[in-house]
Amino acid sequence: MEHIVQFAISIDDKTICQRIELNAEKEITQKLFEEVRRVLFERYQDNPTYYFESKMDEFFKDSRDEIIDTAGKYLAEKLSRTKRGKEILDKYESSEENENDT
Repeated sequence: MEHIVQFAISIDDKTICQRIELNAEKEITQKLFEEVRRVLFERYQDNPTYYFESKMDEFFKDSRDEIIDTAGKYLAEKLSRTKRGKEILDKYESSEENENDT
């Protein structure tokens, strides 16, 4: 006896990309924060922790745009290497060419 089952899957690429970007930004920022904390703590073991936290907060506030830009480039590079990322990029480039032709 054979059974045929049909189903559809809907994928929201825009939402997936937004979630990946948001999570990547948080993860990269947290990793940078922890690495800076570790390096500073090793270098200045005599100073209290709150000094480093305030300095790191200041650093991240001052460098926020650069960190996000670097993280975005890193994420775009990683996504462009995946099969789905290449498909999205090809689709985007073809739509850009169509807009330029008109």
